[in-house]
Amino acid sequence: MAEDVVLSMNSGSSSLKFALFVVREAGPLLLAVGAVERIGIANGGAWLQVGKDRREENRPHVDHAAALETAFALLEKAETRAATIVGHRVVHGGALHVEPVRVNDDLVAKLKALIPLAPLHLPGAIEGILAVSARHPELPQVACFDTAFHASMPERARRLPLPD
Repeated sequence: MAEDVVLSMNSGSSSLKFALFVVREAGPLLLAVGAVERIGIANGGAWLQVGKDRREENRPHVDHAAALETAFALLEKAETRAATIVGHRVVHGGALHVEPVRVNDDLVAKLKALIPLAPLHLPGAIEGILAVSARHPELPQVACFDTAFHASMPERARRLPLPD
């Protein structure tokens, strides 16, 4: 049985955090963890840690696509295993997305329509998804929604303290 190598990504409003795991029967094994920080700001930077080895770069990243290029470059320089699937943390999936779902063009269009619900975070998540698609169109991607947590809460807890 082949092992999946999962690149987990969290594209926020001004950062891209990522981790690379091997999924094994005994449990996941962390291969690398890193971040590109202060996206869109002149004093941006990036780092990657593989075991005890930590690499840092100080340079600006104009957008999440540039940040993703840096993340992939850092992983390649460190000669980590190549990802076989990418998982994205997405802050808001609306009422329809309450469990992980495979990324496709229809999902991206629906996420764009939801930007008003999370205007600081959804654009970065969408940019991350599109950047992975452009760089590695062969990689399957999955979106995992924060709203999934809230969907399993009892109605009373979801509504409180909102008025009727």
